[in-house]
Amino acid sequence: MIAFLALLTLDQALATARTGQPQLQAAAAQTAAAAARTDEARAALLPQVSGTGSYQRATANFVSRPGALPRQLTTGGGGSESFDSLGFYNFGVNANYLLYDFGQTRNRWRSAAASLDAQRAGERTTGSQVLFTVRTTFFQARAARELVGVAAETLANQQKHLEQTEGFVEVGT
Repeated sequence: MIAFLALLTLDQALATARTGQPQLQAAAAQTAAAAARTDEARAALLPQVSGTGSYQRATANFVSRPGALPRQLTTGGGGSESFDSLGFYNFGVNANYLLYDFGQTRNRWRSAAASLDAQRAGERTTGSQVLFTVRTTFFQARAARELVGVAAETLANQQKHLEQTEGFVEVGT
């Protein structure tokens, strides 16, 4: 009879499939991506705040720009030019909130949420299919192992019949 060194139980096979099956890992990753897309779609409904800041170092000397008044009109006369530099700061904050867009953003969010639900169902289906395949394969392998045992017993029985037949031939029956 054939001896098996290590037998795998059904629980061990199922646990191995749950942790190492690439289809299950891919389905979980797709579900995580769908959840992120749902959060991304929801973000448009939340208040948006952005800030900007800039710093520039330059001299205080007047430089005429298009649309600006000449220096003589604003300061009342000329002045001395200087190479002293000063820091100029400019900061700004902008806040936006979506009031109404005819339901487009809200419906995009609902659509993404429905896609997430569908992906979760797909992940459960994939898990069920993988575990069903593992169970089926496990019991097929177990049946094949038993058939090997039956075949070994059949071979031993055939050899006994051969020995019995050889004995009859030797006796002359």
